Amino acid sequence: MTELLGKRISALRSAKGINQRQLAEKLNISPSAIGMYEQGRREPSLALIMELAEIYFPSQPVFFSPDVQPAQRQKIMLHCSN
Repeated sequence: MTELLGKRISALRSAKGINQRQLAEKLNISPSAIGMYEQGRREPSLALIMELAEIYFPSQPVFFSPDVQPAQRQKIMLHCSN
């Protein structure tokens, strides 16, 4: 799970056109922490995952919210897997 999450963080970061340092600055964490998450060597907290969701999907409801409809959840997950 950690490795898959890391790959998604990396892919979304690259798709947004930002480097690890820039993402780290947005999240107020170190660039090495981003690297460890992307390599699957460390697992981000739920709070950090929520912040990532807000960065990558600002116009979407947070995908952990119970308010998210199945169609929206599927769209978000498809976007993450690309």
